[in-house]
Amino acid sequence: MNKKKRKAKRELTKAYKERMNRQQTHNLLVEVFSDPVFQKGIEAMVNNCSQNFRELAKIFEKWRV
Repeated sequence: MNKKKRKAKRELTKAYKERMNRQQTHNLLVEVFSDPVFQKGIEAMVNNCSQNFRELAKIFEKWRV
């Protein structure tokens, strides 16, 4: 009986730790994504990626014709 109780408590503690870890990770992500410097960096990467895709489309268009 005591063994079952210990196991149940251990599982409960493990679930609690996992839940707290997820919450901390979520809070960290919210903090990072709300940072204006990070937002500018993401915006620059997206713009760069879009430009690369446009250039790639032009190359394929020339190749196709």
